[in-house]
Amino acid sequence: MAAAASEVRAFALNCTLKPSPAESSTDRLLDSIADELATHDIKLERARLADHRIVPGVTADEGEGDEWPTLRRQVVDADIFVLATPIWMGHPASPAQVALERLDAFLGEQDERQQMGTVDKVAMVAVVGNEDGAHHVSAELFQGLNDVGFTIPANALTYWVGEAMHTVDLKDLDEIPPRRRLPHTSRSPTRCTSRLRSSPCATRRSTADVPLAAASGVVGVRRSTRRRRRGARYVARMDYERPRGTSDATVHAVGTATEALEHVERARGHLYEAHQLLGHADLTFGDAVDQLRAAGHAEVADRLDREVVGRNVLDGRWTFQIVDEFDSTYYDVVRDAVRSVEEELMGGRRHVFEAEMKDRRRSAGHDGHERRPPAVHDHQ
Repeated sequence: MAAAASEVRAFALNCTLKPSPAESSTDRLLDSIADELATHDIKLERARLADHRIVPGVTADEGEGDEWPTLRRQVVDADIFVLATPIWMGHPASPAQVALERLDAFLGEQDERQQMGTVDKVAMVAVVGNEDGAHHVSAELFQGLNDVGFTIPANALTYWVGEAMHTVDLKDLDEIPPRRRLPHTSRSPTRCTSRLRSSPCATRRSTADVPLAAASGVVGVRRSTRRRRRGARYVARMDYERPRGTSDATVHAVGTATEALEHVERARGHLYEAHQLLGHADLTFGDAVDQLRAAGHAEVADRLDREVVGRNVLDGRWTFQIVDEFDSTYYDVVRDAVRSVEEELMGGRRHVFEAEMKDRRRSAGHDGHERRPPAVHDHQ
């Protein structure tokens, strides 16, 4: 049943290794968070991953027997999502990693606003253990949650860590120690949720193929993959949406400059091909000299060796010197100039003109005409 317009919903995934009804220190910590959220009239629902069959994968539904879609629906329906885990060997428990992998599916999806379904949702993290590592574990979880679109408010971490190597767990305590962090933990996410509900992220204007927006720490701000300089190296922004307010004439002009650079790239390829061909030719002339000498033609071999082998291709230059001079004198300057145009007028995006042409010419909804490739990950 859908929540009423005024109702804020919170849902927690408990990543304990223990299935119900076993006692769980992670559950005990979630009890504290639930108490704090209740002061804001927010009810925290929860589920243990250990109680469900979650098929490994990175899609929303991995097929027969997969119980993740039910849990995912609860995540989608919630305004506040809490990912709670114990610490094992200094890392999040394995169910937490499985949860992040399944949440990864949001990267390849978009709602009617062309946004990720998580873009207006707040994420919190809860960590418990009897060893150090709460900040390390929370950093791993927050990074993953940020990547898939959740907004991370300030002070969104709740943790309890006992003495290392001791046998007392949080669930064994009669009373939880003073909860100095908990009021902040509930207050900031609820304020952030209120802002997101009253002013959700807008529909993206372009229908071009673009990565989906993500609210990253600041309400309404997209996760930026803008191209930046790292030393002298450019890293291109790999989305294709024209910046807001950019005219068709500007997109076309930048596209023309990019096309010109592509011609330069092709010419450079031919130059490097000549570099390799002529280098190979010089080595082959050396083989011919050796063969002529072996065949008894020493005088001819000497003349060929003296006049041809090792000869400069241009005045004072072998081909490696030619390509180096071309790169430093012309190519590097031209490439950086075009990249600067793309940075200034397109926000670092490349091939915006072509991307919009693709969107006009493709047959939407047909195989082989998708806007973007499927989500691809280095570990798959």
